[in-house]
Amino acid sequence: TSTEALEIAMNKATPAQQPVNDTAANTEKIDQQKSVDTGRRDLEMQVLGGVLTNKTVRSQVLAEAEPEDFTDPEVAQLIGALKNTTEVPPEIKTHKLAKESQFMVESLTEELAGSEYAVTRELQKSFALLRLSRLRRQLEQTEQSMKSAESGGQQEQLRELRLRFGQLTQARSSYEKQL
Repeated sequence: TSTEALEIAMNKATPAQQPVNDTAANTEKIDQQKSVDTGRRDLEMQVLGGVLTNKTVRSQVLAEAEPEDFTDPEVAQLIGALKNTTEVPPEIKTHKLAKESQFMVESLTEELAGSEYAVTRELQKSFALLRLSRLRRQLEQTEQSMKSAESGGQQEQLRELRLRFGQLTQARSSYEKQL
């Protein structure tokens, strides 16, 4: 009919076309999420590689990182296993993901012409990006909690949340300076 032709011409989906468009939109969202997840995983692996190969990065990450900083459970597990060690245990050195992570750092080292300072700086930036991501989520959650406490008249909880918000903001500022 002429109405269907007009809708198609104006790129308006007819009911028969709707599932196809929904599927296409969902596929695009999934692809975007995979891209974000892949980028995040690469960042986490680079940090793991830094922990395994660079003493400066190792000491910073192991002192400051929390399990929630890592979305990849395997990376989080390896970082956690390194927390209370002074040397990298052989079973971690030979782990497949650890080898991949070390290779990433070796590639970075080649890209930066072997400059230890530049490599350390890039690895620290990667860690700062991971921490900033988590700190932003925590700030958003704290802000929501503050709104709830304020609307509920919970002054003591609001005071504690404001203090936490200030601490998180200060930490965020510190990591932003590392970028």
